[in-house]
Amino acid sequence: MQNISQASAQDAILLDSEHMAYLKNHLGTHGASDVICKAIDELSLGLARVQNFGSIADKRAVRQNCKALKIAANLVGLKSLAQVADETFVMIETADDVALASVLERLVRVGQASLSALWEHPDLPF
Repeated sequence: MQNISQASAQDAILLDSEHMAYLKNHLGTHGASDVICKAIDELSLGLARVQNFGSIADKRAVRQNCKALKIAANLVGLKSLAQVADETFVMIETADDVALASVLERLVRVGQASLSALWEHPDLPF
């Protein structure tokens, strides 16, 4: 009988606290709150789109979605998520569908963990 083991990947989630402070200092509490809420909405929608891609054949749609995710992630200082979105662009260009599917799964995993880290951040302005 063979032993079967399942690998579980863990990515470090990098949230730039200084960026949060920058938003709060330059936009005020209300302005920073608006920016963060809009980014959270965009990230949530973008991650849902990634999960709903029935096929990765539409590389243009995957690329556009990843670009929007990267912009929203950078807006609130989610460095890990922005980096994985960049890696997704590389996989789109390689035309390796297996690698692309893998990095899209990683994008969802890192995205969900990043959203959790953002919500739990003590310096949220709301």
